[in-house]
Amino acid sequence: MKHKQNNIFSSQTNNQRSLYMKKYIFIVSFLLLCWRLNATPITGYEYWFDSDTSNKVTVMTTDTSITIETIYSGLDVSSMNRGLHFLYVQFKNSEENVGDVQSMYFIIPDSPPWTNPDNRITGYEYWLDNQFNERTIIPVDNLESFTITTDIDYSSLNRGIHFFHIRFRDSEGKWSCVQSNYFVIPDNVLPWTNPNNVLTEYQYWIDSHFDQIVSGTIDNLSSFNITTDVDYSYLNRGLHFFHIRFKDSEGKWSCVQSNYFIIPDVLPWTNESNVLNEYEYWLDNQYEQKVSGTTNNVKSFTISENIDYSTLNRGLHFFHIRFKDSESKWSCVQSNYFIIPDIEPWSNLNNKIIAYKYWYDDNTAGTELITLQEPVNPYELNTAFTVPNFSEGTTHSFNIQFMDLEGMWSSVITSEFTFNNSIPVADAGLSDEYVYLGQSVELTGSTTDPNNDPITAYEWVIVSTPVGSTLGGTTVSTSDFNFTPDVVGDYQISFRASDGLAWSDADYVTVHVAENQVPVAVISADVTSGKAPLTVNFDGSQCSDPENVQLQYEWDFGDGSPVSNEISPAHIYNTPGIYNVTVKVSDGFNPPVESNITITVLIPNYPPIAICKDVTVYANATQCMANASIDNGSSDPDNDEITITQEPPGPYPLGNSTVSLTVTDEHGLSSSCNANVNVIDNTPPVVLTKNPTVTLVKGTASITIDDVDNGSYDNCGIAEMSLSKSTFDCSDGGRTVDVILTVTDVNGNTATGTSIVSVIGEIPSIGISVYPPYTVPGEDKNTIYLGYGYQSVTLTASGGTNYSWTSDPPGFTSNVANPTVSPTDTTTYTVTVTNDYGCTGTMSITVIVVDWRCGNGDHKVKVCHNGKTICIDTHAVQLHLEHGDYLGDCNPNNGHDNGDINPDPPNNDNISVRLKQNNPNPFATTTEIQYFVSQQAHATIVLTDIEGSEIARLIDMTVKAGWSSLIMNGSNLSAGTYYLRLESMGKVDILGITKY
Repeated sequence: MKHKQNNIFSSQTNNQRSLYMKKYIFIVSFLLLCWRLNATPITGYEYWFDSDTSNKVTVMTTDTSITIETIYSGLDVSSMNRGLHFLYVQFKNSEENVGDVQSMYFIIPDSPPWTNPDNRITGYEYWLDNQFNERTIIPVDNLESFTITTDIDYSSLNRGIHFFHIRFRDSEGKWSCVQSNYFVIPDNVLPWTNPNNVLTEYQYWIDSHFDQIVSGTIDNLSSFNITTDVDYSYLNRGLHFFHIRFKDSEGKWSCVQSNYFIIPDVLPWTNESNVLNEYEYWLDNQYEQKVSGTTNNVKSFTISENIDYSTLNRGLHFFHIRFKDSESKWSCVQSNYFIIPDIEPWSNLNNKIIAYKYWYDDNTAGTELITLQEPVNPYELNTAFTVPNFSEGTTHSFNIQFMDLEGMWSSVITSEFTFNNSIPVADAGLSDEYVYLGQSVELTGSTTDPNNDPITAYEWVIVSTPVGSTLGGTTVSTSDFNFTPDVVGDYQISFRASDGLAWSDADYVTVHVAENQVPVAVISADVTSGKAPLTVNFDGSQCSDPENVQLQYEWDFGDGSPVSNEISPAHIYNTPGIYNVTVKVSDGFNPPVESNITITVLIPNYPPIAICKDVTVYANATQCMANASIDNGSSDPDNDEITITQEPPGPYPLGNSTVSLTVTDEHGLSSSCNANVNVIDNTPPVVLTKNPTVTLVKGTASITIDDVDNGSYDNCGIAEMSLSKSTFDCSDGGRTVDVILTVTDVNGNTATGTSIVSVIGEIPSIGISVYPPYTVPGEDKNTIYLGYGYQSVTLTASGGTNYSWTSDPPGFTSNVANPTVSPTDTTTYTVTVTNDYGCTGTMSITVIVVDWRCGNGDHKVKVCHNGKTICIDTHAVQLHLEHGDYLGDCNPNNGHDNGDINPDPPNNDNISVRLKQNNPNPFATTTEIQYFVSQQAHATIVLTDIEGSEIARLIDMTVKAGWSSLIMNGSNLSAGTYYLRLESMGKVDILGITKY
């Protein structure tokens, strides 16, 4: 079966014609196909709108070029209602014959674009097939009409059917619908290049009755009238189609022109009294929403109703109408389609192709119906068609129709083509093949066909051979050819193929056949002598072939065993003796060549003797295992070299392990024995420590093994660790403590290590001060004199964060650092101090109480005045003291003690300055300074550094006579030596003090 394929790049359904261009479906066609019903000149025409035949307009004219389009262009339709309308025209000739009614539809929109009288054409664009992206855009200068003079180059197009598309743009930027025409690129000359082309033949048929085609000839005319009576009598009532096409003097057929007509039940024109009395119409398939009306028994009438299309969706729609006559017969349904556009109906048509069917010549029985998987824009359809196996050089027609989304079929598009076939191309492969005599030749041919036709036959022929060959003329009919040359020389073979229509040109290959040289056999063995059983590894890899042909091997080991075809086989000889080994090497072309080698096999060998012993070893220091040998003098009776192995090979774990020892001689004979390996661990652990630091919290701190261990290890594993000390208290604070880490391994071995633990913390360093230290200047320190001076003192403890006071005798408690006490008897006060580490300490101080009261009610005090004890009022005491009197009785041993104060200045000077050792010196923060002036006078005390530079002025005022004291705060001073300088009444005294 011969198949050909042509591509149809695009097509256009009837429904894709724009409504606004006011063109009928088949207006654009070849000039030669235009024709009229009458060959006689016209004398006029009449036209009417819609069904308003009562308002027909008659126009007299002899203009033969007038068409329904030119008639419509001169009509004023601006006053008509919006919606779908029809224009009907009939032409009349001088014989009063009228032609068929021609019709065209048009739409009156809400705002007709043609109401702009100044609208002009400003440009156009055209393209071929579906090459919209390669369209040509031509601007024009605002014309109402013009002639396209552009030359369009078709020379690059393939033979077959093609389409020419064009559309126009007006001055309002609106595009017209696309006008499309198909044309055929034939095998020879384009038919329209012949200016003398005329019509020579026509064919017409009704519906799909191609078997009843009526043909006629035309006497080489450019136009003519068909005067043949068409017989409709055999047709059923209903809708039918009349099809016609024309052939020109180039033998090319036009496309098919089709019009529909209706066969009613009873021809209405045979009953002169029959009239129309009812009608009904509807949109799309909305028959249940039809609109009915009466016509008052008329033969013709106008439907004046306004039809509202505003609610319809954009896209393709149908208007259907039918009429009932006075015999109650309904006419067939008249249908017309129209398009509801988005905004500009000619610029956005959403109708698409969903199916197409095609056939060749008049063979409608062979029609192929193709349903597309999804709707396709007609300009994007790209498909191929299968062409039957026509005879070479014959002419045929290709017919196609398209179905749109509404199920409407387009008119039939017809194109003629001449069936020409290109011969296949045969390829025999390489032009030269080189083989050796006796070697098989394998040839594989390949073919291509310019028309993609299947290859139906092949032929290989040995065209020429060397002298003496019997293969000349050999022929095979397959795509592959195998043969074996029989003599040395050149063989020429031809190859060709057929597509069933023609044979390809032959392609040739030459096979060059040469003599083959014998191979070279060289063999060796790894051993040629030894005791049985003897394993010999033979090597045949050194064999070679001058032509590098792959060699075949056949080994005969000389002991009756099967032959081997390996290149380098291994063989075991179990029986002593001398063996002649032969190998045959063949290249497949020449007789095999041989090579020999002799193998000597000696008497069998005796196995070695294995002797074992039990051993005890110690585990090594890094692993809890040990290597050991259980050999106890194994040997070989033949004095062969032996190899000793143990299984398991070791090292061995702790405890007893059963070990097998195997002794093997150089011939592979062996013997074995067993023994025990006992591994003992005697290695102590390795102790590694680190030196932690702990801080006392609430008087205690603790450590764990992890705080001390720094990665101690043992070859067999650690069982336990312990510490000599793990808790610390205040007695350990402020020092380091040696802690012993003891490590014991799993086998009881022990070792120790020392960790130095630093303990942060301390027992408080407590201090107690009394203020004022002297309740009466010049009297004893820390002493209260009942009846005179301060009767209470403040005790201030330091060195901690929490304080607890008690007294002896009991009766006083306090939890502050500086309580104030007023004892009436000598009392010892004890403070317990707790610091930040939770450590505690105690310190005591005694406040002495002296009772020198006298008089009635004890409101006076005793004073020693000039060696006599007197009882005076407290207001007079100071004056007495300033003159050298003192409190208490005049008894020299009455217990009165001025401590370190000497009321008499040393060396009879007027000024004396000194620091008391317990107050303290050296000092840390504060210290008490007592000074004496013999009489009331101005005095200064200055603190200086060792160079005499003044640091602070402690007093600069008039002081009373006698002893006085002050507290100096030296916390801001740096550690070192300083001097106090007392100056009064022209006298100076200097004393050194120390700050730490």
